[in-house]
Amino acid sequence: MTVSGDAKPHKAFGLLAVAGSVACSVGTLVAGFGHSWGQVVAAGGFVLFAAIEQPRLNRTARVYCLIALAALVLSVIRRGEIGPGLIHALADGALFAAIFASVGLLAAASRHSTLVQRCGQALIRQPPSRRYAALTAGGHLLSILLSFGALPLLATMIGQANSLHEAGGDERIQRVRSQRMLLALLRSFCAILLWSPLSVAVLMVLGTIPGLGWRDIGVFGIIEAAILLALGALVDRASFARRTVPTAGDTAIPWRDALILAGIAASVFATASLIHHGTQVPLTIGIIAGVPLVALGWLMAQVRPSAWIDHGLMVIGPYLRHGLTAQRTEVAVVGAAAAIGAVMLDLLPAHAIDGAASHLALPPWLAVGVIVWVIVGLGQVGLNPVLTVAMLAPGLAQGFPDIHRPVLALALVTGWSISLQSSPFTAGILMLSQYAQVPPATFGRVWNGRYVLAALCVASLFLGVLQMAWG
Repeated sequence: MTVSGDAKPHKAFGLLAVAGSVACSVGTLVAGFGHSWGQVVAAGGFVLFAAIEQPRLNRTARVYCLIALAALVLSVIRRGEIGPGLIHALADGALFAAIFASVGLLAAASRHSTLVQRCGQALIRQPPSRRYAALTAGGHLLSILLSFGALPLLATMIGQANSLHEAGGDERIQRVRSQRMLLALLRSFCAILLWSPLSVAVLMVLGTIPGLGWRDIGVFGIIEAAILLALGALVDRASFARRTVPTAGDTAIPWRDALILAGIAASVFATASLIHHGTQVPLTIGIIAGVPLVALGWLMAQVRPSAWIDHGLMVIGPYLRHGLTAQRTEVAVVGAAAAIGAVMLDLLPAHAIDGAASHLALPPWLAVGVIVWVIVGLGQVGLNPVLTVAMLAPGLAQGFPDIHRPVLALALVTGWSISLQSSPFTAGILMLSQYAQVPPATFGRVWNGRYVLAALCVASLFLGVLQMAWG
């Protein structure tokens, strides 16, 4: 997502915004370990952060905050009390602020790693015959560690490496190379939404469908991600004719560096899982507590022990002062959507979803595919999938009891993922289309349209078969 607003707040307001973000994290952790007062701290921190950062939010984020405010007010009116329901909804918003803060520190550590730079450059230098596959696999790995930050990092490298000279003086080849590499980057990033426990999509869906954990959908999400990434490679091969142009420089794949990065990613999941199982807290709490530990370990590994303090201050200091508030748009949009999702069932007329589901009379194996198409379709008219999923998930879980819950969760994250690869209103396409120097609609619907249609069909088939297998 893009950050909007150039207005610089007074230093005191900046410190208050940072304090609000820290309160979101601390309160969420305290509540996660069983102390209910932590929810109050987290909710207060979220309100403080959102209020201070309002002047610097872009229009979309402000609209989401207004919708959330209206939903919360209506929920209070319907409940007839301003108690636990309101605190719970705001604490849900604070949860995602805490997740962004935690994962953001890992991204800050990765941006100071020469290891990441070497791997990124190696991906770009691959010859055409294996460049798409290398960018897909490597981009997927880097997206786990850098989240959205992987897109500008690799897109900048692509722009620097894809010169006219490297294309043999042929402008058409230069344009095609840019198109192929940027599409590979987008598809690899969006695939993490299907399975990664660090993905906002996965965490939001698991938080809105009761009784689900990551282990219920993780393996199937990985399988679906692999299928869709392989589909992307097939579409790429079918879409572009091969022309051989000599590739300058070292094209060897740095397997040692890649394995180290994979080990760091694995340590993130392992640490979060150990905290989750060792203390019986939710996985989200394990992530919020565990990811900063891995980030600190990575920072220490980047320098000699004698430079640990200086290096840590150089990275963590600016992150606390500027990095936390730089994520204002993401925090506002996702946090507001989470708050809306928390009160959505309060706002719906009794049995509204049940009635709509019974009127549709769709068999469960078909309904899961329809859900994916609806989310993607709404994205084409400007409705961000984060809000669509937040509004639909609670009602769908109630209105379609015959859909197996893990399959429903996968349908929601699948629609989210494919929508991000096609809607010209989403942050990834808005940004990458600037690197490609084409309109967002051209990038998402023309360049990626064939893949999106194929992915919708393949994903619907995969989910339908999975639903029938579960019975």
